[in-house]
Amino acid sequence: MTEQQIRPNLHASAEKHLGSGPTAEHLDQEPAPRWDFFISYASADEPWAEWVAWQLEATGLRVMLRAWYFVPGANWIDLMRQGVSKSDRVIVLLSHAYLNSIYNQTEWRVVWAADPSGEKRKLVPLRIEGCEPPELLHQLVSVDLFDVDQHTARKLLLPVAHDKREKPVTEPPFPSGPITLPPQTRDKLESPAPGPADPPEPPNSISGSPGRWIRRRRVQVAFVLVLALLAGAVVWLILRPTGDPACRSQGTEVSLSWIDGECVGYSARDFKFGEGGDRDTDPPSLSEVQEKIFAQNSCAEKLRDISNQRRPFVTLIYFSALTRPREAGRDWAKGSVAELTGMLTWQRHLNVIREDKGACEPNDRRERSDDLPILRVVVANGGSEMKYASEVVKRQIIPFATRRENGVLGVIGMDRSTAATEQAIRELGRKKIPVIATSLTGDGMKEFSPLYFQMAPENERQALLVAMYAIKNKKNRVSVYYPRKSGDNTADAMPDIDNRYLYTLVRDLRNEIGKTSARSVDNRSLTLDLRGWNSELTDRELQAWLRSECAKQNTDDLIFYAGWGDDFGDFLDGMENCLDKEKEGLFVLGDDSVSYYVTGNAGKDDGNVTFRYVSMGAPVALARESCSFGTLDSYYQQGKAPLASSNALREFCTRLNDMYEKTGVERPGTLWPDENIGLSYDAVKVFVDAVHTTHGEIDIDKIVRAVSQEPREGATGTRDFRVSQTSTDRQLTIIRVNRQDHDIPRPGPPGESRIDAEENDSEPCKFAIVGIQPRTVDCYGNPVEPLGG
Repeated sequence: MTEQQIRPNLHASAEKHLGSGPTAEHLDQEPAPRWDFFISYASADEPWAEWVAWQLEATGLRVMLRAWYFVPGANWIDLMRQGVSKSDRVIVLLSHAYLNSIYNQTEWRVVWAADPSGEKRKLVPLRIEGCEPPELLHQLVSVDLFDVDQHTARKLLLPVAHDKREKPVTEPPFPSGPITLPPQTRDKLESPAPGPADPPEPPNSISGSPGRWIRRRRVQVAFVLVLALLAGAVVWLILRPTGDPACRSQGTEVSLSWIDGECVGYSARDFKFGEGGDRDTDPPSLSEVQEKIFAQNSCAEKLRDISNQRRPFVTLIYFSALTRPREAGRDWAKGSVAELTGMLTWQRHLNVIREDKGACEPNDRRERSDDLPILRVVVANGGSEMKYASEVVKRQIIPFATRRENGVLGVIGMDRSTAATEQAIRELGRKKIPVIATSLTGDGMKEFSPLYFQMAPENERQALLVAMYAIKNKKNRVSVYYPRKSGDNTADAMPDIDNRYLYTLVRDLRNEIGKTSARSVDNRSLTLDLRGWNSELTDRELQAWLRSECAKQNTDDLIFYAGWGDDFGDFLDGMENCLDKEKEGLFVLGDDSVSYYVTGNAGKDDGNVTFRYVSMGAPVALARESCSFGTLDSYYQQGKAPLASSNALREFCTRLNDMYEKTGVERPGTLWPDENIGLSYDAVKVFVDAVHTTHGEIDIDKIVRAVSQEPREGATGTRDFRVSQTSTDRQLTIIRVNRQDHDIPRPGPPGESRIDAEENDSEPCKFAIVGIQPRTVDCYGNPVEPLGG
C-alpha cells in the first residue's frame, strides 16, 4: 500500500481509540485522575520528555510517559488512550518533529475539545524548538524551554506545572533607584532653554503699559479664533457625510460604515445590503430575501415576549460579500441569496405564532417547535470579495456578538478563502465566536480558529475525486484551466497564493494526479496538463484563448475548470466546441464553485450545452422540483430517486415549500433547489441541534462541544466534526447537466443502477466519493472502481 492509502487507515485507527474513546465529555466525567500529567511528544524528542517528567515527579507529581510505561507486551494504543483520558492535564512538547506527527496531533486535539477556551488549563504547551504552534494552540500561553540553561528551564517549568501564579511572598521594594536617561534627553534637560531670561509680567502687574497689553490680548484672541475656524473646517472635512446617505447606523441592530465606496457592517432590520441601481439579480433578489428575514426577526421579537423566556432567543450572523464587484454579472449575489434562503427557511419554521395572520402565520401542518429556539438572523457585509472582512469583524461584529443579551451563537456563511477572510476567522476565534462556513473548501482554514467548522471537505478530497473519475473513465490526461497569478507567465504558473481556494485546489490536483502511478489503479496513471490563463484578459480575449486551447484537446482528456463561478460562463462559451454534445464532445468538469452558475442559468440556452460539475449538496439538487414544491415523498415512493432519502431531507423540502408559500418569496426559475440553500439550512441545523442538546442553555463551550462531538443527519448528508473541523467524510458528487434544461433529468429506476452511469443518458448522477477512508461509489451507494470496485 502507498502512503496515501496507509495514512487514512492510521488516522482512522487513532481516531477510533482517541476520538470515540476519551471524548471531551468523558474527560469531564472521569473519576479522579490516575496521573497528574500525560506528556505528548514525538519519538525524536524523548530525551526532552524524560527530563520534563523527571523534574515533575521530583516535586511529588505523577507523570504518564510512553518511554516509562510502554514496555514490551503492553497494548500501546490502549495505554495512549488511558494516558489522555486519565490524566488531569496534558503537556505538549512542541517541536518540528511533533508537528509533523499524525498521532501527536490527534492526542492534543482530543484534549483541546474538553477545554477549547483554556479555562481549565488542560493543555500546557512547552516549546522545545523555535517552531510555530498550530493556530488552535496560539490562544494558549506557552513556555519556551529552548536556548536557556538547565536551571532557567526548571524555573520556567515548575510554576506552570503546578498551575500557580508567581506572586512573591513579601512585598516588593519600591523602585526608587536612580533613573537612567538616554544621553540626548539628559543633555536637553541639563542645558538652559533658549529664550528670554525672565517670563513676561502678568497683565495686572503695576509695571508695563495697559494699552500695549490690550493690543497684545486682541491679537491673541484673533489668532485663537482663526485656529478654531481652521480646526472646525478640518473636522468637517473628515466627518462630512459621504457616500450613500442610507449607509448610516440606525440603532443597536444596525451598524454601518462607508469605506471606499462600499457600505459594510451588519443589519437586523430596515437596511438591506445590495440595494440601488445595481441590484438586478435573479429572483428572489438579495433585497427581497433580506426583507423577509427582517420580517421574521420581528416575529422572533414577538415570540420572545410571548414565550416569557420558555424558549431561548438566539441570533445567527450571516457574513458574506454583499457588495456588487466591478464588472460583475447580474447573478453576482446568487450564492448569497441561496444561503440566506436556507436561513429564512429555518426562521419560518421556528418563529411561528399560532394566532398570527401575517408573517408569523402557522402552516397547515402546524409543526411543533416549542422545544426549539427562537431565531433572529443578522446580515453582515464584508465588502466586495470580503476585502473588509477583518475590519467589519473587529469593529462591528465582535462588539455585537460578545454582548450576552444578543444571544449570538455564531457566524454562518463566509465567502472567498482570501487573507481577509482568514484574518476574520482568526479574530472571531480569539473572541470565542464559532464559525460554520457553508461553501469554503480551501485547505487549512481550520488552523485559523479552534471554533471554525466547514460544511464541505477540503480541496484535497475534490482533487482525489477528479483523479479517480478520470481513471474510471479511462482518461490519460487531466487538463486544468485556472487563472494564474498576475504577472507570472511561466508554463507551470500557479494561482495567486493569497487566493487559498484556487491555489490549494490546483496544488492538490498536481499532488493527487502525481500519485496515480504509485497507486497502480486499474494499471493506469494520469498526466497533468496545467493551462493557466492570464487573469488580466478581457472576457473576449479569454474566450478567444480558450477556443485555441480547445482545439488542442482530444478524447483521452478530462478538462477540469478550477476557477471561480463568476468566470464559468465565459469558460463554457470559449470551450463550446469541446462540450459534451450527443456524446461527441469531451468531458468538461467544473469545480464546486460553479453550482450557483448552474442553477442561475438552467433553461436559458437554446443549444445542447452539456457539462459536469462537482456538487457538495447532491441530495438537495437530485431531489429535483419535487423538493421545491413539497412532493418529495411521492417521488421517493416511485423508487426513482438516486441517493437514499432521509428524514432530514424530507423535512427540509417540506419547510422550503412552506417558506415559499407563506412568505411570498418568488420561487427561482430553476425548478430544483440550489444546493447552497441546503448547505446553509444544514449549517443552521448544526446550531439548532446543539441548543436542543444543551436544553436551551446558551453556553458557547457546551454549544461547541455538542457541535464537535455529535454527528447529525442533514438535508445534504450527515455531518460529523468528531474527526476533523472540516467534513472530511462528506460525499462529493459529479452531476451532469444540460444548460437548456429547467430541471435535472429524472433518473431511471434503481434497477438500472447496474448500468454504468456514463452509459445511461437518463442518469444525471455520475460518480461520487465518500468516507474518511475514501471510497468511490455510484449514486445508489454501490461501490465502483477505482477505489470501491
